Amino acid sequence: MNECRIPVKGAKKPIEQKDVPLPISSNRTKNNMSSIETEWNKELKKKRPSLFLAMFRANFWIIPRIMFISAFGYGARTMMPFVLSELIDWFSEEEADAVDAYLLALLYGGLALAASWILAPMLYQNMTDGHILRCQLCALLYKKCVNMNAEVRRAITIGKIVNIMSVDVGRCDRIFLPFSQVFFCPMHTWFNTGLTS
Repeated sequence: MNECRIPVKGAKKPIEQKDVPLPISSNRTKNNMSSIETEWNKELKKKRPSLFLAMFRANFWIIPRIMFISAFGYGARTMMPFVLSELIDWFSEEEADAVDAYLLALLYGGLALAASWILAPMLYQNMTDGHILRCQLCALLYKKCVNMNAEVRRAITIGKIVNIMSVDVGRCDRIFLPFSQVFFCPMHTWFNTGLTS
């Protein structure tokens, strides 16, 4: 909420450091570095260290959460066409009970609300998880740059480091967005094409 007040303050006076709010504790780099540093130190002991494996082991807890929440959100979205088809069939019946139509409409509305209330916050959380990965990678890259000797610093340009931190690492913000679709797209497609045909 404080972010919304920054333009108002900036219109009245120059923005100072104290006017910029700190991120919440779970999004701060210093609170997310212990796991990646531990896993990266394990990888450095190997003959061929893998940054991907270190990142995967340090942030493995994110994947089960995405799958669990997606199961409810996409499960509700998957059931919506079936309920809607039953509601459409109700209109073709000559002597149909009106209570059934109200119940089907209520169920359809409930599924639509559940899907939107689950999936929209999940996308925000996926972006937050991607931001944590970005902070971890930037911090690892910073520590690597600090420990480089003068010869290596001459070989690597500042532009290359800035490009890695701004472009390549920046893609981590969106890395978890397609995860839920990847997990549940086959099921969703099978339900809506195979079972309804």
